[in-house]
Amino acid sequence: MNNYSSREQALYKNWCLVDEQIDMRESFCGVGTRKIKVFLNQKVKRGDKVAELLRVALELNDVNVSAKRYWGDYKRDYYSKKEDLIRELNHLYRENGELDYGYHYEPGRLTTHIMYYELPNGQQISFHCKLWDTTKIPLYGKEWDRLENSTYQKLECAIMEIYGNEINTKYNNLTKKHYEN
Repeated sequence: MNNYSSREQALYKNWCLVDEQIDMRESFCGVGTRKIKVFLNQKVKRGDKVAELLRVALELNDVNVSAKRYWGDYKRDYYSKKEDLIRELNHLYRENGELDYGYHYEPGRLTTHIMYYELPNGQQISFHCKLWDTTKIPLYGKEWDRLENSTYQKLECAIMEIYGNEINTKYNNLTKKHYEN
């Protein structure tokens, strides 16, 4: 791939992410992203703040990948929603106070900032964005982990480490009930 322009490499990388998103909709945590979002929403309703962080991060990644998939108004809408979710996630991390997050500034790029978030299991996820107001966001003191296209896997790992037993019990039991009827 070294013979290709940086734009061609970026397009290829984006299409790989889109393919991964399609696969994850079915296989994420063994049950798909839709069921995991519903599961996390139920935890959030019971006051689980970690589930809320993970739920918003998963939605943010879905929106981020969808923005790479579409063109025109759809693309703008997805990028607008991405910025909203970044603001929401920043607020949740600020409220949490225990998990590290922050931004790096990269002048000269179309997206001038990179937001970094450490998940409860210590793994790092990141998103390129435009931040208009950084007064409430700390600078991120660590370097990028250099793992490209790994956000779905990192989120899946964190969710399964925290909620894996509950997810397996809930959805395994649902599957059994379905086949018993």
